[in-house]
Amino acid sequence: MIDIFSDLVLLDDNNNQIPVYVEGDAPQELPNEYFTINESYTTDQINADNIPYAYRYEYELKYYTTDASTLYTRLIQAINLLKSKKYITSGVGYANRTYQDKWFSRQADIKYIEYL
Repeated sequence: MIDIFSDLVLLDDNNNQIPVYVEGDAPQELPNEYFTINESYTTDQINADNIPYAYRYEYELKYYTTDASTLYTRLIQAINLLKSKKYITSGVGYANRTYQDKWFSRQADIKYIEYL
């Protein structure tokens, strides 16, 4: 079973774990930086005779911060960490809308193929 939330464990500059929330479930009191994940799609990646041999999971990973200096580096850290755990992504992410005029955000599309 794939658990991207357990696989995405990054520490901030003070060695505190950066929170990861399900998209839409962030708390009212937001930390200065956090990630959200949305599972946008899951399908058979490989099948034969209507029997699946692999599933493809697709996620949207979003990084939010009040410190613009971490905007690219932190998302790249997350991408590299997930790549080391066999997730598939390319590039350095792309722009995401800002939030409440004080948040900066970037996002990346992440995939994982689970062979059965």
